This record gives sequence, C-alpha cells and structure tokens, in this order.
Amino acid sequence: EDALGRLVADGWVQADSVAAFARRLRPSTRRGRAEFLPGRFALWAPPQPPPSREARAEAVARRLLSRYGVVFRDLALRENLPLSWIDVLAALRRLEMRGEACGGRFLEAAGNEQYALPTAVAELRAERDRPLETPPLLIHSNDPLNLTGLFASAPRVAAASHIWLLVRHGTVEKSGSLGELRGFIAGAATRTPRRAPAATARAL
Repeated sequence: EDALGRLVADGWVQADSVAAFARRLRPSTRRGRAEFLPGRFALWAPPQPPPSREARAEAVARRLLSRYGVVFRDLALRENLPLSWIDVLAALRRLEMRGEACGGRFLEAAGNEQYALPTAVAELRAERDRPLETPPLLIHSNDPLNLTGLFASAPRVAAASHIWLLVRHGTVEKSGSLGELRGFIAGAATRTPRRAPAATARAL
C-alpha cells in the first residue's frame, strides 16, 4: 500500500480517493503500518499525440453534418469553428470522395458548395413531396434551428424569450408570441393552405 500511495503521489496511478495523497503528505512517523487505502486505482492512460489538422477538420465536418444535415459556407460561419472554413471544406470533399457525404445543390437559396448526409437528402425529398396539410412546427427563437437571416429572402428574427417561429415546409411563416401563433394556426385551419415553396429541395 505504501508503494501504491507513492505511485499515486508521483502521478503514475490515478485514484478516486484523496486518502493516498493525504497519506503521502503526513510524516512517516505518523503513518500507521496497517493503514488501508480506500478507493479504486488505475494506471493513467499514456499520453496520446494531438490529432492532425486534417483529423480535426473531419471531426468538425462530421459534427456540422450531424447537426444540420446540409452544410454550406454561410451556415458553417455562424458557428464558432476552431478551424478555417477552407479546412472544413477540404474535409467535406474528402468525405464525399469516400461516399460518406453527398455534394450538390440541395438548397436553392444557399448557393456555394453544399454537402449533405445521404439521410438528409432523403428527408429533403420527403419534405418536398409532403402533403400541403402537414402541420406547422413551432420553434423558439433561442433554438439553434432559428436560421432566419441566413438567406437574403428571409429577414432575421432576433432571439428573445417571448418570440416563437411558425415554420412550415422549411419556411418561417410568422413570428410572435406563443399565443399569437397558436391563434394564427387555428385561423389558418379554415383557410386554403399555400403551396409549399419549391426552393426547399428543387434541385434534388
């Protein structure tokens, strides 16, 4: 146990109890011969070399694809990226070459190079062909899904605790308080629904 306490104090072994450290700090004359060290002990994992720049860029690209489904420059720049967009773009191109991502023009209003997960492409096609009677979504303005202002045709809705967004077929129809939007939905149920915007997935 004395040797185990020395290993913990010298940083070779990790422990989930401070008893080993406390024992090492006490003078040897005050240590009990049969003192038991409580807790669990394990070797520290050997230090790993830092990931390469390419590996970091691929990790960021995968995170963006997992979060949004479709990734393009203006969307990525809204994030606090640890690398430049050029590095992330190169990683997205490598993912496309390996068949893990699809490159194309998925959102008409986005422009630039766009990359998407294969599952996201299928969901966009399903959204394009979804019946007009699809119920709208209510999204809080503080939600990361508040991407208003990303496209020139849509004004930005600032995040506020009392502001919600009413989204249908990927388009924000109205913003306001939760009560206002619920009243709008109830009134819209008696009106003829508008045609879904073709810009959502026209190029699929």
